[in-house]
Amino acid sequence: MELLLRLRRCRVLQHFLFFLFFTVCFMFLWICYLSPAQDGSTLIQQARSYQEREKPSSRDLPPLTRFLDLPSRVQIGPLAVLFPVIYELKVQYGHTLHLPRSASESLEAQGIDLKTVHRQEVITVINKFTKTQAIYNPARLLRFSNSTVSSPNSTYLSAYLSDLLNSSLPTCVFCNATKFLSYQDPLADHLKTNMSFCAANTFLFSDVHPMFFPKRHLIIPSTEELYDLLYLVRTFLERQPNQKELYPFSIALDVLPKSGGSQVHFHFQGLHTEGHLHSSLLSAVAGEPKYFPILIRIHEKLGLSEQVGSAVVISPIDPLYPTELLIFSPSYNEDFFEAFRLVLLAHQKIASVPCVSGIFTIVSAAAVSDGLHPSQLSAPSVIGRIMNRGNCMSIKGDVSSFDLFVAADISTEPMALIRNVQMARYLG
Repeated sequence: MELLLRLRRCRVLQHFLFFLFFTVCFMFLWICYLSPAQDGSTLIQQARSYQEREKPSSRDLPPLTRFLDLPSRVQIGPLAVLFPVIYELKVQYGHTLHLPRSASESLEAQGIDLKTVHRQEVITVINKFTKTQAIYNPARLLRFSNSTVSSPNSTYLSAYLSDLLNSSLPTCVFCNATKFLSYQDPLADHLKTNMSFCAANTFLFSDVHPMFFPKRHLIIPSTEELYDLLYLVRTFLERQPNQKELYPFSIALDVLPKSGGSQVHFHFQGLHTEGHLHSSLLSAVAGEPKYFPILIRIHEKLGLSEQVGSAVVISPIDPLYPTELLIFSPSYNEDFFEAFRLVLLAHQKIASVPCVSGIFTIVSAAAVSDGLHPSQLSAPSVIGRIMNRGNCMSIKGDVSSFDLFVAADISTEPMALIRNVQMARYLG
């Protein structure tokens, strides 16, 4: 009898110990994983360790399909931890807006929730590091579509490009490179391949200012010619004697329409861009070594990224320009080349907008293992941003890659502008 009582007591004790053990485990999990972050340091600490531990539920979330869903999405799962590290999000409401029936039908056809339009819901995303802001107002979509010049049909566009190519051939600077380009700069070194050529720019913007262009007179290069051109850039960099003084080294490009003194002939401009706009944006995030891994992870969770080997393309929620796409790569390799080609293809063929501006910066000469994913790096070795812009049938572009990423292209005398104001005052 006593033996049975002792056994029962042992079982009760065992049940109690098991209950105590599971209670302690649950409390530990709650403190480490489930409790909300209280301050910025906790957010960064959790974001940094998130690569090692990921909630299973986060994998079930569908990609973001509408910008209007962003406020609710960033409060779920890992985004609740990652998003506030880089971004601040505000939602504001104006006076109730009553739209005419035609406008309502147009917005509904675009998949816009009319309730958000009636409430005048405006979403603002602020990057805490670069101070860039993106403002989204669904009510502006209707006005935007009415005011935008529609793209020409593909047949008309193809005829226009063919005519432009033929008419620009006789005066093309790059087709007559031996006459117009400088060969005095030893850095250019007369580099060439069967498809591409390199020479120093006659009008130097920086100490090192090479030009890279395909030998054929064309607006949009083939895949082989584009790869060959990108390889030529790498050959140029590998042959430079003063590597430390060369970086960060940027490649700027403009594809239609002509901007400033630019040529129709496809080409790259190489620049040492330390201290310029693009590099300044990069230096703004230098204080947070995990900025780029967290940035990439946020866009992956939102479904706004595309992996291309070791490189990744993202469509940023805080673009500098509405159609901007970003490329991050651990090294200047074939994966970056393919990502770059796909972004050009997306703009020129898929979106049918051949006029493109862009820049990509090779941050340093240090080689990074090709096997690494960009989100594992404190800073990618190659960072690119490319967007389509303007009307490709304009005589001259209103903006160029220099204006967007490097410096203001002063093509109009400032004195003439102020004289216009003085004349306006004189005329009353």
